[in-house]
Amino acid sequence: MPYLDLPAIKREITMKMVLDHVGWKGRETKDGEKRGACPLEPVPDKKSRSFATKDDGFYCHHCKQNGDQLRFWCLYYKVGFMEAVHQMCEAFKVPEYQLPRRLWAAQAGNGEEER
Repeated sequence: MPYLDLPAIKREITMKMVLDHVGWKGRETKDGEKRGACPLEPVPDKKSRSFATKDDGFYCHHCKQNGDQLRFWCLYYKVGFMEAVHQMCEAFKVPEYQLPRRLWAAQAGNGEEER
């Protein structure tokens, strides 16, 4: 039975990829953050630097939203979690479901079996 491999999806689809997908532009800061206008606001203030992203997370000082790339997708496209996973995987051509590792091992014939 396949399962949703969220860690693998989040490794394959980074926050930077999602922000590039929606056309967000930010400026690099000294500490490695990128800052700019919040793409989650209905009419973003182009001069604002309230939205910050670093590694695979974001935070907006204005609308107080934060999270990872999946949460951002949910908020930006106004969809639920499972729909966000499906849309992201489809947009970036990443498989949603994987076989559990122990099933892969059992299919490979190395003696490990599903528990």
